[in-house]
Amino acid sequence: MNKNHKKVIQYCLVSEQPSPNISPLYDDKLKPDEIVLIVSPEQRDSGGATNIAKAMRHTGVKIHTLSISDAWHKDNIIEQIEVDIKQRKNDDCEFILNATGGTKPMSIAAYELFYSQNFPVFYIQNDQVYWLYDPDKNRQSFSLVDKLKLKTFLLAHGIDIEETALVMVPPKCQKLGDIWVNRIETQSKALSRLNWIASNMDKNTLTYTMTDLEIKDDALQSLFDELVHADLASVQGKQLMFNSEEARFFANGGWLECWVLKELTSVKANNPKIQDIQFNVKVKYLDNNRSTEIKNELDVVVLANNRLYLIECKTSRINELSEDGSQKKATDSVYKLATLMREIGGTMAKGILTSYHKVNPVDKERAAMLNIKICDGSALKNIKSTMLSMING
Repeated sequence: MNKNHKKVIQYCLVSEQPSPNISPLYDDKLKPDEIVLIVSPEQRDSGGATNIAKAMRHTGVKIHTLSISDAWHKDNIIEQIEVDIKQRKNDDCEFILNATGGTKPMSIAAYELFYSQNFPVFYIQNDQVYWLYDPDKNRQSFSLVDKLKLKTFLLAHGIDIEETALVMVPPKCQKLGDIWVNRIETQSKALSRLNWIASNMDKNTLTYTMTDLEIKDDALQSLFDELVHADLASVQGKQLMFNSEEARFFANGGWLECWVLKELTSVKANNPKIQDIQFNVKVKYLDNNRSTEIKNELDVVVLANNRLYLIECKTSRINELSEDGSQKKATDSVYKLATLMREIGGTMAKGILTSYHKVNPVDKERAAMLNIKICDGSALKNIKSTMLSMING
């Protein structure tokens, strides 16, 4: 499109799914010089266009906004877009429409206008670009190059990353994760107790005094020995002492997050569809209409094919009742993950709930209805194939 060195202006229809608006900016075959975001009153009020503009700032593309007065009356929409095009039109411009978002009347109106003026129109479905109208009749459908990174993706959804963990898991700790996953059938009770100890110990001194029963628990003592061997803790008499807060976090279930990250990172090395992986991600919502600032912490986050995958890692007994006694922890975890998926990644997001302990069949069915896969018990070992099936499915 740039062969004649003309300035390319791309019009986009803003909707609740911003990925189709921003992903073309990372593919040289579609990247324009300027972009015009066509915004409905609903998207203007929700801040959708503002979020997309924030995410686009570093691309070098000049951003304009066209606010239409009504997203449901086709003739009015055509008139407003046509006026905007006339104001920008000159001999050095080419216009193109990304018809993926917006309301149906917005999409129809924009398509009719661009068709009547002999401007090309494309649509994005699952990262595949389809030409709805090509006046030159020489453009071919193609797959977008997945260059989008997690921070940009989240900004477009109104979420900012405050902090991510710098992961440098020592080889001894990585090996410990492999050992514990392979011992799921025989060691789940002892690991649950370790999780409890690391959660309830004195956080200031990182010290825990073992009970007589715990001293006699061979499986638990075996875990303590492995922590000592991995240079994470020391034992003196009845005292278990962690060497650092990071070591306590590892024993408090962080080991499973580290192991999942290791497994999925190995998948990324051989799969170009995976664009980004982050661990222990702290995020905050950028919605200025909220009365209080809302933050969340995400265990493992994967961006693949411009779609978000959230992975929640649980080492506690997930079938026990929640703290308020209203429902099981597994049910809580499924609903929480589903909410995070919708708020942070939009309707296309998917999730995986990993649990060292088995999840009951009812919660598995509930999870499946919410686009969440369960990797529990011995099925944890299948995390790689589960991730790949979701990405390729």
